[in-house]
Parts: sequence; C-alpha cells; structure tokens
Amino acid sequence: MKYFKTIFTVAIIILLILSCSRKKNIYPYSPEMGSLTATETSTSVVVITHTFTSTPTWTITVTGTQPATWTFTNTFTSTATRGGGTFYSDTWLPMREFFKRTFGPYNLEHNPSAGNPYWDFNSWKPDVFFLELGTNDFSEQYPHIDETLYVNKYKAFLTDLRTWYPDAYICCIPPFKEGTPWDEPRAYIPLAVSQMADPKIHCVSLYGLLIHPTDYVTGDEYHPNAGGHTKIANYLYTNYIQPVVGW
Repeated sequence: MKYFKTIFTVAIIILLILSCSRKKNIYPYSPEMGSLTATETSTSVVVITHTFTSTPTWTITVTGTQPATWTFTNTFTSTATRGGGTFYSDTWLPMREFFKRTFGPYNLEHNPSAGNPYWDFNSWKPDVFFLELGTNDFSEQYPHIDETLYVNKYKAFLTDLRTWYPDAYICCIPPFKEGTPWDEPRAYIPLAVSQMADPKIHCVSLYGLLIHPTDYVTGDEYHPNAGGHTKIANYLYTNYIQPVVGW
C-alpha cells in the first residue's frame, strides 16, 4: 500500500490527459510560452492563470492558508494539454516520440526538438502503469487504420515500455469514446495485448462507464470532468488494482 498514493496519482494524470499523454508536465517557464498572473480572491484562495501563446487560457485555483508572501518560482506544473496528439502518427504530435523526452510539445512543435532532452527511465520506475491512448487516432475524418499496422505499432510501444519498466504491471485502456471509428481500437488493442503474451500486461475496458454529459467537461464529448475521473479511478481500483495487483 505504501506506493498506492503515488501510483494512483500517475493513473489519474495519464487518464486525465487521455491520448495526449505527457509523462512529465513540468516546463521551464519562458516568455515565449505566454504569461502568468496571480489574483488574490480571498485570504485563502489565489487564482493562478497561465495564458499560453497559442492555446486557450488555463486557470488553476490554489486553496490553503495564505502565507505572508506568495512565492512563484520559474517552474510550474500543469495537466493542461495541447490537443491533437496521436499514438499512431509518426509526424503529427507523435506521443510515442514525446514520451521518450523530458518535455511535451508546445506552440507549433510537431516533433521533439533537438533541445528537448531524453528522459532518464532509470530515474524512477512505477509499479503500475496505465496506458490510455488511441482516441485521437480515429475520428470521423480518419475513420480507419489497418488492423495489422496498428496492432504491430502498439506492440512495439508495449515492448519499449517493458524495456523501460521491466517489473511494472501495464494496464492498457482502449478509447471509451462511443462511436463507430473507436470500435476499431477497442478491437485492436486487446488483440495487441493478447499477442504480447506478457503475464503483467493486461487490457481493461472503460466503455460504457461514463455518462454524457454528467461525467464530461461542459460542452466536451471527449474529456471527463473531476467526477468522471473519480469514477474511472474507483473502477480501476476495484477491477484491476485489487484483483490483479493485489493491493
């Protein structure tokens, strides 16, 4: 149980950012990335608003006892993502490549830059790894990807994960977005997991778990809200962490 809090936090983060997965959302703050402002709304609440140069404004509300002086360092942590990242594509925000790097994409960067250092996978290794990718690979505009090509690419990524995390449980979660295009990855991903024949790699479906619009961000059919993520976390704990991992 001593690792549960840390690992479950990782699970929440991975699920929150869905197929735009970024392992480590810590960025060096620089002017070209936008502007950061803070507004005190009471003695215990400060609203931190970061406006990215090329994306919408994200607002984070921090609650707690007000210190004598609010201190802002030159780094910040954010779960905000840049939409459109894909697992399958090799050229359009390829999440497989960004996963190997320390920083995710920002502004108009579609591939990791030379200045984006590779991540040291020996620096920390999870006991449980939740992988939820594939939603952005399929849509009304891109309704079909060949089964063999997709399965082989997914297996290649799982092989990389097993190399980086040799002892971790890996739980693969197919897209839970309803609709015909996403029926394909819901079939492809379990097939890839089966072909891996790895006793610590599994597939858990969340299809039908969330209810729209109750469990989703207002006006959004893809991204769960806090209640939706809580429902996902509870489901994974009951249906994977407890029976498979044994915590």
